Amino acid sequence: LTPSLAHAAIPALVASFGQPTPAPFNASQTLARMGALTESDIVPALTKAITTGGVPAQTWAAVTLGQSGSKDSAVISALQRLAQSQNPQVQYAAQQSLVQLVGT
Repeated sequence: LTPSLAHAAIPALVASFGQPTPAPFNASQTLARMGALTESDIVPALTKAITTGGVPAQTWAAVTLGQSGSKDSAVISALQRLAQSQNPQVQYAAQQSLVQLVGT
């Protein structure tokens, strides 16, 4: 996957977080695998999903960030905010991702 194609695919993949299963899972896995190639594009798209999306988007964004392996401070900060969510599903996904990335 070339960087330009990967960049073009990111919005559609993030948008699929709100679709029925298995689309969100498949999109999350694809984005996590693309992470090393396009982290500078994926992280902003995921943080936007966190701030503007509903529970499914926030949950899948948290899962994807955890799978990305990124230790970027913006990623950790976004996950810490999600870990304080009022929704237990979002909290759990964010907490699990933080454990994956930083061990706490």
